[in-house]
Amino acid sequence: MAENYEKLDALGTETYSMLNMAKELVKPGVRMLDVAKRIEDLAASKKLKFAFPINISVNEQAAHYTPTFDDKTVFGEDVVKLDVGLRDGDNLTDCAITVDLSSKYSKLVEATERALDAALGTVKAGRKLNEIGREVAKVADGYGFNPIRNLGGHGMENGEMHAHYFIPNYDNGDETELREGDLIAVEVFLTNGYGEVAEGDY
Repeated sequence: MAENYEKLDALGTETYSMLNMAKELVKPGVRMLDVAKRIEDLAASKKLKFAFPINISVNEQAAHYTPTFDDKTVFGEDVVKLDVGLRDGDNLTDCAITVDLSSKYSKLVEATERALDAALGTVKAGRKLNEIGREVAKVADGYGFNPIRNLGGHGMENGEMHAHYFIPNYDNGDETELREGDLIAVEVFLTNGYGEVAEGDY
């Protein structure tokens, strides 16, 4: 197991490095597809494999948009969410970052970052899933935002990106306790809207 943790740590470092490289590329006038291509090229140069297609979502797209080969989207004054995951055998990462190109949503970005810190401070063996969500919702409320209730984090195990747990962004009443050795992705989604998202066809 210790060997897996070492691999996960190395893989996480690579993922974080990619996100920060991509963050510097996201600017008004730049094509979304070019950013995705640069991330792919960097991964190829390091012989790294992706755990899922690169997600680059803007504005009302909360998550999970992947540019197609003919995508002509150009960044403007957008809120951009970059989501990248890498795979090394059964070891997986799932990391995201938000870039506010409009300068209008700095408070929302700050609230999301603070909520993530609060959630991560709760994560340890024996803690209940709804306690993680409760911490997220508490920070969101303090900033005047709503947690998105039908998006959240998840467990990861044995090469499965979504396993076992749904990690809520509010107290959903799930008192399942985290176990020693669990691997989870905490994914904070906040909004100034209603608090739920619907699937879209973009």
